[in-house]
Order: sequence, then structure tokens, then C-alpha cells
Amino acid sequence: MQAMLVLHRRPLGESGQLLNVFSEQDGHVLLHAPRRSQRRLELNCLYEADWQPDADWPRIVACHEVRRVTLDGDDLYCCFYLNELLVRLLPRGEAQPELFRLYWQVLEALAAGQLPDPWLRIFEYRLLQVLGVGFAWHLDADGVAIVMDGRYRFIPQRGFVPAAEGWSGQWLLAMAAGQGDTLSWRMARQVLKLALETELGRPAASRDLLVAPDGDPRQWLYSREMT
Repeated sequence: MQAMLVLHRRPLGESGQLLNVFSEQDGHVLLHAPRRSQRRLELNCLYEADWQPDADWPRIVACHEVRRVTLDGDDLYCCFYLNELLVRLLPRGEAQPELFRLYWQVLEALAAGQLPDPWLRIFEYRLLQVLGVGFAWHLDADGVAIVMDGRYRFIPQRGFVPAAEGWSGQWLLAMAAGQGDTLSWRMARQVLKLALETELGRPAASRDLLVAPDGDPRQWLYSREMT
């Protein structure tokens, strides 16, 4: 058995549900959760599960809950956002144990009431590295060290390039040293948003949660196709 988390689910005819899961050993995989199991797997839960090959998708044959975190309001929407990034961007079948552990660490931090901005930015930055389109805060696109009194603009899939106007080298070096304050993390959001939107190709559907209809937002999200 291996650790896994549910990212997204949708009905699969009369046979159960099709799940996008993030597992510690296999990475992003699609799994069939049979209806007869009488278990509806939830997000925000760490599971130990086992699955076997089947006709279309591997079928879950054993599963038990290990730990659960409680997220509400903006923290829950942050979770939906991370889930969408993983479903849409993470290749299937590639183990990413460090990213898996970071994802769970972010959920635990949100549940503990910690500020979401630093955690979301750390996760976004690490995800870009995993996807092969990452950048360094302390180096420009040519691998030259950022200069404190310099100015730089950001180019997705390349990185920072010297410019007459743009981000200050002092701020970039502070981010590289892990010395960002609240304003710095908000500025980092602009850079990372630009990088991720280039990879996504279209806006993140999870942003619509801000204007979602009344009711359980989990049900609203699960009814949509994210891939």
C-alpha cells in the first residue's frame, strides 16, 4: 500500500467514481473507485491505498484513512487551486515524493491557520521546477548573478532578464535568501502567476469559486472537468 491524496473526482457511470489522485510512489494517477466499496474518498485526507490493473483504469482494492485536515473558506479554495495545478500540469505516472510531501505540508499549514501566501508561492515555485520550467530568484535567464541595484523583467520559461524598468534586484535577492515579507510574497504571486498561466494555457477554473453558487463548494468543484 502507498500514501495518496484525492485531487479530483467525477462519476464513472454506474460503476463508481474516477479519481485523480496524487500518490507518493506513482505520482499523479487516475484510479477507479468502485461503487460497491461504499466509501467516498475525500480531499484533505491522507490515505493508504492499494490498486490493481483493470480494464480501463487501475481499480482501488484497499483503502483506509490515515489523517485528515479541516479546511474552510479561503483555505479550502487554496486547496482547490493546488489540486487544479496538479491535475492539469503534473504528468501522470511520474513519482514526485518531495512534491507530495510538500503538498501535504501545505495543507497542514493551512489547517493550522498559517498565512497561505508564503506556502502557496513555495509550492508554485517547486512545481515549476518539477515541470522543467523553473527559474532562480538569484540568477538571471543567462545564469548571471542578480545585481542588487539592477532592474529585471520576467519572461515565462526563461526567467529574469535585465531591463530599464521592472523588479528590483534587491527584492529578488531577498526572495532568494528567504527574507520575503507580506508585500514580497504578494509581488512573488505576480511572477509565479505569469509563469503558471503560460503552462496552463487557460485560466484556472478554481478561481470561479469566488463566485460559486450557494452550497457545498466541494460538490461544485467535483462536478467540473479540470483536465
